[in-house]
Amino acid sequence: MPSRRAVLGAGSLAAASGLAGCSVLESSPGEPARFGRGATAPADPELVALDDARVGDQPRGRMESSTAAFERSDGRLVVVSFHRVQAGASAFGSDWRYVNVRGEHDWRDVAGSVTASETNMTTVDADSPDAAFRLVSETSDRTRAWRVRLPEPSSQAVAYRFRTTFEPADPLDDGDALASIRGRTKLTDGSLLGGSTQLDATLELVYGDTTVEGSE
Repeated sequence: MPSRRAVLGAGSLAAASGLAGCSVLESSPGEPARFGRGATAPADPELVALDDARVGDQPRGRMESSTAAFERSDGRLVVVSFHRVQAGASAFGSDWRYVNVRGEHDWRDVAGSVTASETNMTTVDADSPDAAFRLVSETSDRTRAWRVRLPEPSSQAVAYRFRTTFEPADPLDDGDALASIRGRTKLTDGSLLGGSTQLDATLELVYGDTTVEGSE
């Protein structure tokens, strides 16, 4: 079952739509991109927060989301998140596939600023045979958001990873809110009537909380 802090459904959708730059993400066609090797966890900093969630069910599909925060020796925080969609076509033998994936890191609950961001995707030339999808990103002082737009519905269960580095303005204590991590995907059954559904998850990182409830 989802962790105790996972916020699902319409509530998370409403929160996500309030993020600065949302309209740009939704309307922009994005740049041609392919998978790369970035947005991995740092090698040595201390783990200070965790959260995860799984949303969706058969026959449409599921999305698994997980995030972790690490504290570096210089006091900066690194957050890595991933979202993996298990579309119904691969998980349950149905016709459902996904058409996009969206990730957001929202640091507005803590004073400071985002100093860097990264994904496991890299842009390529428009005519490159390696282009697998289109990637659009939006930045502000306290948030980062990304959207992957697939050229056609997919059932490939891969992890879309996102990473931000944050410099807090003040020292942090156990129980302090860090980042809200949001994931979203749209699924379609490919029918002429346009059957579709959306899966949303919001994960909350709290400084000093590295416990995650297991699944039943």
